[in-house]
Amino acid sequence: ELDARAAVGRAARRQLVEQRALGIAEGPEGTGQFLHILDIFLVGVGEETFKEMLGQGKFAEYANVHGNLYGTPLAELENARKSGVDMILDIDIQGARQIKEKYGAGVFCFVLPSSFEILKERLICRGSEKTGDLEKRLTEAKREMEEINNYDYIIINDSFDEAFDCLSAVITSARCEYSRAAGKIGKDYFA
Repeated sequence: ELDARAAVGRAARRQLVEQRALGIAEGPEGTGQFLHILDIFLVGVGEETFKEMLGQGKFAEYANVHGNLYGTPLAELENARKSGVDMILDIDIQGARQIKEKYGAGVFCFVLPSSFEILKERLICRGSEKTGDLEKRLTEAKREMEEINNYDYIIINDSFDEAFDCLSAVITSARCEYSRAAGKIGKDYFA
């Protein structure tokens, strides 16, 4: 089962057709095969390959999340930026911090349920965590909350439809920001 945060992002990418995302994942699934989940491409590679790519500067951001390595390929991000395509990155606080530091641009959304108890219940219901891992995830979630003030928007994900609508509104709003929209105004207005 998809985690709730990722599901909202994937639905937004599907609805707002111009977005795309690509991630590189190292972990048990590291087979080198492409896995297409809705609009996200995950390319599984072995740890050695991942670290080699990291050493070559091929990631815009990367993170070790719960013992697995993830990264956003720099070339994909740069291609999207040059072509004016919006990208929605499903990244954790480590990756968001790196993107903000490197690019100083972007719209950052912190997606979470309205209570810690709901988060815990979702993780338990998902059944993907071992008992010890569950406690680590919950401890990490509390630590991540310390970063929430570094985000532009907070999206409460108690209702999938409401969270999706909020993310869609953020994307639409960002597209209308002066810095992005001013370049689309015809020069004849200023003649």
